[in-house]
Amino acid sequence: MERNILITIEYDGSAYSGWQIQPNVPTVQGEVQNALRRVLGRDIKINGTSRTDAGVHALGQRASFHLEPGIPTERIAFALNNALPGDIRIVSAEEKEADFHARFSAKGKKYIYRMKHHVSAFESRYFYGVEEGLDMDAVHEAAKIIEGTHDFKCFEAAGADPKDSTVRTIWSLTMDRVREDGSVCGSEDRSAGYDLVVMGDGFLYNMVRIITGTLVDVGRGRIGAGDIYEMLEKKDRTLAGHTAPPEGLYLAEVFYGEDDQWKTHV
Repeated sequence: MERNILITIEYDGSAYSGWQIQPNVPTVQGEVQNALRRVLGRDIKINGTSRTDAGVHALGQRASFHLEPGIPTERIAFALNNALPGDIRIVSAEEKEADFHARFSAKGKKYIYRMKHHVSAFESRYFYGVEEGLDMDAVHEAAKIIEGTHDFKCFEAAGADPKDSTVRTIWSLTMDRVREDGSVCGSEDRSAGYDLVVMGDGFLYNMVRIITGTLVDVGRGRIGAGDIYEMLEKKDRTLAGHTAPPEGLYLAEVFYGEDDQWKTHV
């Protein structure tokens, strides 16, 4: 009897053209499916939760696939990690009910966007360089306006399917100064950077990166916090801020029905 397997994946997206398989370029999905072929001797298609773009990283991407009896579920992560490149790791594998789907069963996602004041050559693939002195009171005001259920078309990049709904619910959106260890701090710590953390029931194409760029522009004084109302009302991408680069973005977590954390934000 086939098993329905859910794997949790972390990866450094620097060397890949995103998650989804594309012809003639390396992708994360392609590497995981190649590893499955080497381990099992046959082709298996996996269904990922989020189609992260080129350069975007993941701490908790999820993917599901059907697997015949054979390798024990608790050995799947070990076997795949031996066949994967070092910048992709299977964190865990578990068996799910037959109708479970990594994408369609998801209730929501959590993303983290990381910024620093001084980004070294060794950090440029993992942080966005943002100057000191952002007006954090204005940033926090703008973030609160973005929270909730809205038509977020103003935060969607060109290229999305125009037939798809652009209404989403943001459960929580914060942007704080953080130390190297991730702890929140005040403006007195000159070495601190910024972490944006957003959780919601779904996200449009480049939505998190555009929200990040907009909040940075609010902090710079180029956009007023109250201007967010007009952006949302007019559904006009040109009124929102710049699109932050992919390198600072991390898919942190995917929430399903059995997870308690997502329920506290509905």
